Amino acid sequence: MEYKRLQDNLERDKARLDKAGRERSTLMQATRILGVLGFLFVLPVIGGAYLGHWLDGLSEGYSVRWTVGFILLGIIVGGVNAYLALRE
Repeated sequence: MEYKRLQDNLERDKARLDKAGRERSTLMQATRILGVLGFLFVLPVIGGAYLGHWLDGLSEGYSVRWTVGFILLGIIVGGVNAYLALRE
């Protein structure tokens, strides 16, 4: 009985190690994931900065209110995008 249980546990552990060896992430996969996360985070920030700068240019005088506001909004949106991408 004990021998059979030990043998089953060893076979299960061997299968886990084999599966982990096959699914090991490579440097290219890690680079790809970081690139996608960077893109998902930075794109809303840059878009917000351009939109805010354009809206500030429409107003009279010097103002960065819209620019700062949309940059902060872009940071929040980018953070949510990165979080949702990591959750998958």
